[in-house]
Amino acid sequence: MSAHVNLVNVHHVPGGLRLPSTSFELGGVLYTLATPAHQVNGGSVVVRPAPEVDEESNSIRLRFDQWQVANDELQRSLPLQLGNMRLAVEVAMAFEADPGIGWSSPEEELDSWAMAWVERHRNRPGGER
Repeated sequence: MSAHVNLVNVHHVPGGLRLPSTSFELGGVLYTLATPAHQVNGGSVVVRPAPEVDEESNSIRLRFDQWQVANDELQRSLPLQLGNMRLAVEVAMAFEADPGIGWSSPEEELDSWAMAWVERHRNRPGGER
């Protein structure tokens, strides 16, 4: 084993605990499932493996080859699927550090920020595609 990553379902935040979750519909039923996630910088921003709903097999799968960046307090996520956890953390930290954007920004601004990040990342030396 080269690494051990502990993705937890309960995060300590100022004032208490938070249980990251995701909702999805399967077979006409809405489910809310505790989602294992990595808390970034001790706040409400997390990175998590992307859930994939498979209606045909009536199942949900966690994709460790597709990661999401989300704010669990506001139930919002960036419109990106990232190839690994390291890259997702990098995106989360870049988003948090950018004074021109925030989790309460309109959806169109989140989309624009994400597209701009992809372009910058793609054009840097060694940028993943």
